[in-house]
Amino acid sequence: MSDMSSRQAQDKRIILITRPAVQANTFAQYLRQALSVEVIIKNINSPDGELLASSSAILFDITLSNKKLNSYWQDIIKQQCNNPHLFLINSAHKYELSEIAQWTSLYGIFRYDDNEGQMLNAIRAVISGDQSVSLSAMHPSLYARVPEQDTEAKASLTERECEILYELRQGATNQDIARVLFISENTVRTHLYNVFRKISVKNRTQAVSWANRNLHQHAILDHYME
Repeated sequence: MSDMSSRQAQDKRIILITRPAVQANTFAQYLRQALSVEVIIKNINSPDGELLASSSAILFDITLSNKKLNSYWQDIIKQQCNNPHLFLINSAHKYELSEIAQWTSLYGIFRYDDNEGQMLNAIRAVISGDQSVSLSAMHPSLYARVPEQDTEAKASLTERECEILYELRQGATNQDIARVLFISENTVRTHLYNVFRKISVKNRTQAVSWANRNLHQHAILDHYME
């Protein structure tokens, strides 16, 4: 790579808006090595516009957000960036056009189970100015088949059980759930037992996978996330 190309690569900056954690640091390091760019992690729970205007791409971890945070970040990105190259990552459901319209200059949407290499190629294309990438590569979640939902099990869950599943999706422990919902750990274990039985899973990982498929658009859960 020439000196000029090296300088151009160093000038590229990706803003990763997520929850600071080991996984986020690992992903940021992966992006740095794969794309030869600077990657800065911003806390999704503390919205601010610093450095957004100078970024080559913004990756927004939608699975860690909620309607209120979405609104904050949408306003900040719209105000701070003339032409933001925005990607929503870790999406758990197929986006409707009305939802997409709320995000300024949205370049791509990637589900939590999309191919990582495909996402990397889309980001690389955007920061290099490549206009030839197909829509299916930039928005695979829009073209993917929507998985069948377990409507019978979903209908049997109580509001509290949906709240428990939401916390599980955030990686919460029993102690975390008890603290957030102001209940005892014994009560949490009882709720988990009932949830596992109703949705026919054997462990937390399977429960989170079930919730990602079935509960993202559940009315009770949407209300809880507001």
